[in-house]
Order: sequence, then C-alpha cells, then structure tokens
Amino acid sequence: MSEAFLASAQRLLEADQASPTDLTVASLAILSISMITFGKDALAKEYMALCIRMGEEMHMYGGDRYKIDQFSPISTEEASMLSHVAWGAFNVSM
Repeated sequence: MSEAFLASAQRLLEADQASPTDLTVASLAILSISMITFGKDALAKEYMALCIRMGEEMHMYGGDRYKIDQFSPISTEEASMLSHVAWGAFNVSM
C-alpha cells in the first residue's frame, strides 16, 4: 500500500512541477521523509533540494534579497499557511 502511495505521489509531483504551489512544497518535504524510510536516501536529498528551490522561487525564503513590494497582498490566513509551509520545509531540510 505505501509503495503504491509513493508511486502516486511521484506521478503527481511530475505533473505539478510546471506550476508549483505551496502544497507542492509541503508535499515534497513529506515525500523526502518518506523516501528516507524506504532507504532511498539519494532520492530523499533530491526531493528536499527541489523543495527548498521551489520555496525560494515562490519567495517563501530569501531574507532581504526580495523587496516587500514584490509580494502581492495576501490574507492573514494565507500568510500563516505560507509561513508554516516555509518553516516546516526549512526544518525538515536541516
């Protein structure tokens, strides 16, 4: 069952890479951890690197490399969700 879930997750990731979302970043962090439990450490590192890169491209991280006016206005709920995704992915990557 878990092998089928991972295969499905990998197929969905391939389809979602062209236009990633916050959910893609969160899913990559989980998929990376899952790969470790299956003994696929190299693939886990690859997924985590992709997770971090997507987060950077979506301006979830970056410190002062980005100016505040580059961000479109978002709701408090969306800002909270993005913060949780970014912080979670960052922590998993450490």
